[in-house]
Amino acid sequence: MKLKKHDIILILAVLVIAAAALMVNFYIHKTGDIVKVTLDGEVYGTYELGRDQTIQIDSKNGSNTLTIKDGRADMTDADCPDQICVKESPLEDDTPRTIVCLPHKLIVEIKQK
Repeated sequence: MKLKKHDIILILAVLVIAAAALMVNFYIHKTGDIVKVTLDGEVYGTYELGRDQTIQIDSKNGSNTLTIKDGRADMTDADCPDQICVKESPLEDDTPRTIVCLPHKLIVEIKQK
């Protein structure tokens, strides 16, 4: 089976449209850049999602450890009794979720820069 001129043009057009769609998706749907930590209603800090780091969050209500690694934010340790925040799956740039530690009045979420 031979490809005709119109077949080649159609294939190239589809490839160009697909590449354009990927580029638009990459630039418009930019990944979440910032991990925002709110403690007792006040912003405790903002951290880069792309930089691996461990943040120790100490307050009068207790202590939490937030680990940012490989573009994911995960509550790896807490001294609260229920440990729900530690059991939550890590936040990634495309997840519109939060990690909440109610006993410590702590909220972790990903925001755009």
